Amino acid sequence: AFDAASEQGLFNADDENLPISLIGAAGAMGSDTAKRLAEKGFKNVLVSDIAYDYTKPVETDSTTGEKLVPILESERYRMNGEAFQRIPSSWGVALAEPGKFTDEALGKNGEPRVIIAMTFGKALKHSNLDAIPYNSTVLLSENWAIPPGDEGLEIMKALKDRGIMALQGQAITPGGAGNSKVEIFFRATENGGITKAMENEQTPTYHKRLGHEIVYRQVKQGASDLLTLAKERDITTIEALAEYTNLPVLARNFVLQKFL
Repeated sequence: AFDAASEQGLFNADDENLPISLIGAAGAMGSDTAKRLAEKGFKNVLVSDIAYDYTKPVETDSTTGEKLVPILESERYRMNGEAFQRIPSSWGVALAEPGKFTDEALGKNGEPRVIIAMTFGKALKHSNLDAIPYNSTVLLSENWAIPPGDEGLEIMKALKDRGIMALQGQAITPGGAGNSKVEIFFRATENGGITKAMENEQTPTYHKRLGHEIVYRQVKQGASDLLTLAKERDITTIEALAEYTNLPVLARNFVLQKFL
């Protein structure tokens, strides 16, 4: 979704000083995303997580120069027992609160930024939407990021009115489930099918990297399609998702393309 949004011109992913907020940075997906952002060389990243121990100072590793963000003792399982999360020296740490996104983490209505939320759902509706800078991009990993019904639509419209493009979890986080489905199809066909393979006491090797690549392309294409539809129709991405997943329309288009 990040790559798709960049290719759509929402921000410049080649800018190492691109302002980024990573909310939920110490979780399973969040910590992996933090590592990926660091590997890509992004320098202007703000991290926050309710797992951080904000009563303790952020120290610096004298050998690597990395910042060491303290983790609450009850949350250290997230870091494989480590007492700190390591982040690049140029990154900042924003306060976090349960059940909402803090103004600091959202950017305090400063310069446009990419906000990546790797958190539990329902936080956005309890947050100050005015703290999100105009013309920002918001990537919401959780399926409950946007409330169902009119409430969610009003939130998305309020963001759109300020030039903020938001993508909700249903559209961008099928990763684990998507990879599992790829593996199921692989095992159903490889070596004559999983049943035949098991009869021969063979276990086909599933190449997870290939599965990850398939899901990556799937998510990127889906996100790109939603962003394109939202721009062309001047609607929110949640409205675009409703149209995009209209199965009768998809089926009709498929028939027209295939047989006419």
